[in-house]
Amino acid sequence: MKGQKMAILSDRRLVAAGLMLAFLLGGTAAGKVDGQTLSTKTLRTMARAYMAYGQYDKAQALAEKAAIQSQKGQVELGEQALCLIDLGTVYSYQDMLDDAAVMLAEGVRLQQQAIGADHPYTAHTLRMLSDVYRRQGNLSAAEDALGQAFAVMLADTSIQSRQMTPFLMAAAQLCAAQGRYEAACMTFQVAEQMAIAAYGATHLYTAQVMQGAAEAAMACGNLDYAQEQIERSVQIQERYWSNNPAMLIGGWLSKARISRACGALGESELYLRKAIAAAQQGRNVVALAGVYKQVNAIRAETLYTAAVQ
Repeated sequence: MKGQKMAILSDRRLVAAGLMLAFLLGGTAAGKVDGQTLSTKTLRTMARAYMAYGQYDKAQALAEKAAIQSQKGQVELGEQALCLIDLGTVYSYQDMLDDAAVMLAEGVRLQQQAIGADHPYTAHTLRMLSDVYRRQGNLSAAEDALGQAFAVMLADTSIQSRQMTPFLMAAAQLCAAQGRYEAACMTFQVAEQMAIAAYGATHLYTAQVMQGAAEAAMACGNLDYAQEQIERSVQIQERYWSNNPAMLIGGWLSKARISRACGALGESELYLRKAIAAAQQGRNVVALAGVYKQVNAIRAETLYTAAVQ
């Protein structure tokens, strides 16, 4: 009996591997492989794989199909929530912020019903929703969502725990967006220390925290520290994403802004051109327009500015 169960399990793994391989080789259309309709969970898994490699157009197609399929079939509430949350995540990466806000807000509503409003997963979704609101400029909604997220997390863990690192990062970004730059700098410093302790000094997530710290430091007028932090951040990011320039756009734009603030106009222009070239390789016209908007704003800035994106 045990051998039979192992054989069945092995067969299932082979089928799953075959489905994934067939998909990656282009053997699937409209969410099907060999005539089989893929489950929403399989579609989401594939979408997440593409997201991890920055291939957002492919991830978006799969995530959209999963979300539509979850509304039509007999899918449990928690899975429906995850489909919407994953789709909202893809939209946020694509700078489709209005669509992202709608998907994440509905996703967190379903998630609260499925697993509870006080579940850590719900807190993470609220944090993601807060980030989208912040990027939209809806700072009151961002503060409200992030406040809910903190309340959920701090009910079961301490502020110094590793799990709080992304929430502190979000809080620092919100402080910067609100113009509270001193608070942003202090919070970024704490988040960076926690990220280094949790993930290491050369981890990609740590690099993202460093980038935020650099932007806040520039806003506070601490240009030397800003330049040091963004240099370290971009070096780490370039090692991770050497084959995927689109993932480097944010870091390059920050590097360009800080370089310009320091008077290094040639270096600033170099990174602006890199960001434009990387954006042009993609198919997302919304993202490309957003990059051009940021590039034009940076070029229009004086040698020192307190503008933080």
